Amino acid sequence: SAERFAREASVLAQLAHPGIVGYVSHGTHDGKHYLVMEWVSGETLNRVLDREGLTVADAASTIASIAEALQELHKHG
Repeated sequence: SAERFAREASVLAQLAHPGIVGYVSHGTHDGKHYLVMEWVSGETLNRVLDREGLTVADAASTIASIAEALQELHKHG
């Protein structure tokens, strides 16, 4: 819904965490909502997994990073 989109965009605009892509802007155009986020260069996790997988240590580190980002998101509701 439009209300939920606006709330989530507002929360994202308040966040500053290395594990969460940065907010730039949001709005509506031709009745459709859009969200503009910072450009993040690099390889996707999916490509790394397809190409070589992860060691146990790399997997644990990745999971810890994701958990920290989620913790930050939960702090903001």
